[in-house]
Order: sequence, then C-alpha cells, then structure tokens
Amino acid sequence: PRDFVHRRKMGFGIPVHDWISGPLMPLIQDTLHSPNDPVFDVVRRDVARDVVDRFMAGDTYGSGQIWVLMILMIWFERTLAGPMPTHNLESRS
Repeated sequence: PRDFVHRRKMGFGIPVHDWISGPLMPLIQDTLHSPNDPVFDVVRRDVARDVVDRFMAGDTYGSGQIWVLMILMIWFERTLAGPMPTHNLESRS
C-alpha cells in the first residue's frame, strides 16, 4: 500500500525481554551468584540483583538494564578475565 511504502523511516526493536526472560536468564542468574565475577568491580551486585529480582517479579522496566549487564559481563569475560564459561543455552527451552 502507498501509505506503507511512503511512511517515515522506522527503526525496529529486538526481543530483549523474551531473550532475558527465557534462554538468557540462567546466564544472568549464574553471574549474580558468581562470587568473583569481574563485572562486580564496576557494578554493585546488590543493585544488579535488585533489578533482576524486580524483573522476575514482573517489572519489565529493568529489561534494558539487565541486557546491558549481560553484555558488560560478556565483554569483561572475553577481554579481561579470559574465556567465558560455557553455558548450554541451546538445550534450554
């Protein structure tokens, strides 16, 4: 349709909420319970845990913060602390 073809440019979202509430949540939970994860040299564990706990209780506002925490954690693992632990996410539904 003409309206569709000539509409203003639009971005697109990624399903962050679905990813972190599904297959990626075990990775987040493992990180929060890891006593020596280097991400907690720059992020307060109690604040991160609070955001995740609120998300698990149904507050979807923190999904972006959880996504950033996960990306930061992966970056720390890959650049500062060596290889990231293996998480078998493919077998989880």
